[in-house]
Amino acid sequence: MNKELKDQKTVIVLGSPRSGTSATSGILKILGVAMDTGFDSTEDEYRNFNNPKGFFESKNVNNLNEKLFNLIAGKKDFHMEYSFLVNCDSIDKYGNKIENDIEKFVLEASKNWGIWGWKDPKTSLTMELFLPYVINPYLVIVRRASVKTAESMADSKMTKNLQEGVKLADFYDKSIKEFLSNHVDLPKIFVDYETLIKFPIQESKKLADFLELQLDNKKEKEIRNFVIQSDQIDKEKQKVKFKMLILGFLSFVKKVVQEPTKVFHYIKRAIRAFIGIIFNK
Repeated sequence: MNKELKDQKTVIVLGSPRSGTSATSGILKILGVAMDTGFDSTEDEYRNFNNPKGFFESKNVNNLNEKLFNLIAGKKDFHMEYSFLVNCDSIDKYGNKIENDIEKFVLEASKNWGIWGWKDPKTSLTMELFLPYVINPYLVIVRRASVKTAESMADSKMTKNLQEGVKLADFYDKSIKEFLSNHVDLPKIFVDYETLIKFPIQESKKLADFLELQLDNKKEKEIRNFVIQSDQIDKEKQKVKFKMLILGFLSFVKKVVQEPTKVFHYIKRAIRAFIGIIFNK
């Protein structure tokens, strides 16, 4: 391995959906990790106001994982309940169908950045497929109490109820533990979401030290502005809802002007979107 690749780090964020992986990934980006994203455009970032500051999620890895999950489930569209179908047997059976795509993605990304990484919660179930191609993996494992994660899942309509959310969160945690037990020598750090929100600078310093990155005053200020305290989350969501309504209205006006004959069609769509934003449906 040449010196350039030896100095490289690939940072992979593992954790259940709604466990704090987005907040952790946002901080990693501020610290200087080139997070492979794709879901942070103005349109996509504010489509789901349950993450007011953005998802910082890899569209490339998301597509790869969804391709695998859809093969396993025999369906075209990914749903969270597919997660339960992903196990060693299913990965052995279908994993080879995406391995070439994984290798291509990792090699291309590794050429562009010295320290880079990604976040897609489904990687917590498929990490064994990615590991052979990753150069110098550094694992960031985000943890949150199952009940808290389940409450967030239910609130964001990801699951039908609290019980389903707890089951899903525990399933992800079990998969991560199994992976770590098989690879005990991999560099890793554990991040507790509640502690991160309460003490963002203290926890960011631990991440910076783990990855040998600098945490200066400018980055500290960015992190403080980025992290939303628990008592401010609802207020931030309302801000995003308002912005979505404004952007939606402007888009509606533009379309009506461009295609006046479809005005009733656009009115119907606008009403449906308005209801979705107000009632989080």
